[in-house]
Amino acid sequence: TLLKSYNDWHIDDWCASAPGRFIPVGLVPLWDPEAAAEETRRLARKGMKAICFPENPAALNIPTIHEGYWDPLFKTCVDENIPICTHIGTGGGFRSPSMQSPVDVSMCTMNITLADCMADIVFSDVLTKFPALRIALSEGYLGWVPFFKERCDYVYEMHRFWTGADFGKSKPSELITRHFLLCFTEDNA
Repeated sequence: TLLKSYNDWHIDDWCASAPGRFIPVGLVPLWDPEAAAEETRRLARKGMKAICFPENPAALNIPTIHEGYWDPLFKTCVDENIPICTHIGTGGGFRSPSMQSPVDVSMCTMNITLADCMADIVFSDVLTKFPALRIALSEGYLGWVPFFKERCDYVYEMHRFWTGADFGKSKPSELITRHFLLCFTEDNA
């Protein structure tokens, strides 16, 4: 298939041209979770370091993480020690307050749209079902994360009684620390 050919080229040719500098991240078929799991297993054996997954599957008209549909893929990621790499803009585009908002607005907020993805995963049952799953939020920066961890803990403590959220003895902030890999792309220091 086309994805297999691309992934093979990506690992065997492009990333192999600069080992240690280019890190292969695979594409998986999002139309079939079993096929995505199978491709992830194949890629892990070839040296792939992560797979791509959209920040908001629903915006792409594919099943959400809340239905169990992606469980075969998530299980394979855990079994193969492959993190899921979610990049800004993979959830159906960038948002803006209005059609008249300057493009600068979207450019200022695009990185923190990954907060939606993080909250969706944290407050789902995915991390309970797959306690070793790791998610890399690519180009999401990380300055917003301390506030967000605090906010998730507050929401959990104040509203879990009526929302039904139950993390046992863990807090959402602990799940974020345990499961999410974050990055920055610039350092002004």
